[in-house]
Amino acid sequence: MKRNFSDNELIAIYVDHCRKAQEQKIENQKLKREQKLQKVPALYLLETDKVPHSKQYGNEFSDLVERYGLLNKTGNKNYGYLTNQVKMLLHLYRHQCINPSELFVATGISSVTGNRYVAKFKKFGFLESTGSQNCYYTITEIGINFLENKVS
Repeated sequence: MKRNFSDNELIAIYVDHCRKAQEQKIENQKLKREQKLQKVPALYLLETDKVPHSKQYGNEFSDLVERYGLLNKTGNKNYGYLTNQVKMLLHLYRHQCINPSELFVATGISSVTGNRYVAKFKKFGFLESTGSQNCYYTITEIGINFLENKVS
């Protein structure tokens, strides 16, 4: 025999289902974040206020900046701007797809400087932009491989 549910029971069932789906989504996001942290340990530094080259977290960030400096053919000259560029790459890696203003605000870089860095990333093939009016930056496989140290 088929049971008839009242409107309130149906709403309660639906709300419970939505809550469980949201909890599962959050848990999946946490797992993905942990997997990314294992691949790129320097990503952890974006979530803390720690100094990027802090001895407490090893030299992952410094090594990443050094590799980027070699790719950029500047070595360790002007460490500050290399650090900002690597922070931008890490934010792109974390979010996979992000609009320019969010990226620039998250990294504390002005839009003019950020656009200059983006042009450099495009030159290296680390990111691509999608859309014209509502532009989004997406990290490419080349950028992911660079950050995960699969390609030097």
